[in-house]
Amino acid sequence: MLFKKQQNEASQWLKENAPAVTFWVASIILVLFDARVLDVVYRLTENSVLLAVGALFTTALMFFIWKNAFQYTLANKMQTILSAIGMALSLLASAVFGGMDYFVRGGLKFDTGAEKFTAVDLIFWGIPVLSVVHVIMLLWYWYADPKVASERKRKQADDDHLFTQQEMGHAKELLEKQTGIIADYVAMAQQYGKQAALQQIELLGLDRSAFENIEIPPVSRGHGQPSAPSMITPPASMTEEQKPDSFYDAMRQGIADAQGVHINQLKDPITILAGGNGHGHPANPTKAA
Repeated sequence: MLFKKQQNEASQWLKENAPAVTFWVASIILVLFDARVLDVVYRLTENSVLLAVGALFTTALMFFIWKNAFQYTLANKMQTILSAIGMALSLLASAVFGGMDYFVRGGLKFDTGAEKFTAVDLIFWGIPVLSVVHVIMLLWYWYADPKVASERKRKQADDDHLFTQQEMGHAKELLEKQTGIIADYVAMAQQYGKQAALQQIELLGLDRSAFENIEIPPVSRGHGQPSAPSMITPPASMTEEQKPDSFYDAMRQGIADAQGVHINQLKDPITILAGGNGHGHPANPTKAA
């Protein structure tokens, strides 16, 4: 009766802990089988420790890693598929590498068309290739993780906003410089006339068309006095043929506008020196004597 009671208790415990029992039994079998994999690979590769240890990264070790990845609570569908494939590859590699000595004894060869591919060659090529496959799948698993994807999107949004802010600052700086250039041009046109300013811009090799449509406000004299005649727009009496076509003519037109006279009323400097005192009056004969 006591034995039967203990048997029933053990059976009940196994039922209640079935998931844990199956996992540990499978793990023990896999570890024991992987010990054989190490032994077989070590002997068939002429005592290569590197390949023997490398076999662990394609068999039991990777199986436990993929098993934990499969149980990840936030795993999405892609991560679940990758984990299942990784566990299947690990178990398949354990079976193939663990029984490789039987294939060697049986003289197993693969005909690739160019040469014979033996069972030992399968070990030399299989371990590195499977290791690379597992690495790619692990990186894919990491990239597809919801937390990693969320952090990546957040960083992309921050970088986009920072880039936009920097570009807006650059645009503002360019507009400020452009405003300063326009202000300098307006001041020059107010002082020397629009045509003279445009002529000088063209002489410097700049594109005058960018400044031609800019409206030049008249210069205010203050104290309620009327502003000086604009140097930009010729007087109403000036025809298209009379508009200045050179820097010198533009300067003369600006002086004439400032004095409130017609450009033809301005005397040539040589005439002034030869026939008067520079103010439109004849020279004082007393002083001249």
